[in-house]
Amino acid sequence: MVLRWLLLFGMAFGLDGAPDLEALEGRVKRVVEQANRTTVAILAESIGSTGSGVVVSPEGLILTAAHVVTDLDGTGEAVEEVVVLFEDGEERRAQVLGMNWGRDAAMLKLLGEGPWAFSGVGDSAGLRPGDWVVATGHPLGFDPLRAAPVRFGRVVSKNQDLFLSSDCVLFGA
Repeated sequence: MVLRWLLLFGMAFGLDGAPDLEALEGRVKRVVEQANRTTVAILAESIGSTGSGVVVSPEGLILTAAHVVTDLDGTGEAVEEVVVLFEDGEERRAQVLGMNWGRDAAMLKLLGEGPWAFSGVGDSAGLRPGDWVVATGHPLGFDPLRAAPVRFGRVVSKNQDLFLSSDCVLFGA
């Protein structure tokens, strides 16, 4: 799930060798500021599921994981609507548009008028093991007392389908 955020934000820093730490810090800060505006918590109330997503278009499309909107302990069916919580505590509803279980991905659509703050989908073709990346999300659910946790690390591997693994995984906070 976290790998999706890496692709979405296009957060590879592409630094060769030893990084200039001040430059790296500035780039990470800019990425995190953008990520905080567009990373949302998702509550599928009817099945008791929570997770994270990223607003990826000004029209309010949200990319999340399929398991966030699916009743894995019961019927295995997807919910039709979810609650979306923004960094500032604003609460909106979103419709589940569809899922791809093979990729554990789901697309949602915010209900209501936009345009919405968003982070565009990045291009993972140029990412290589060792590139710097940032992940953000709500691994234990939304907490109004803090921003979404942020992890900083590197790409560990990449396969022929451009799936990435990194060492900045969001487990707990």
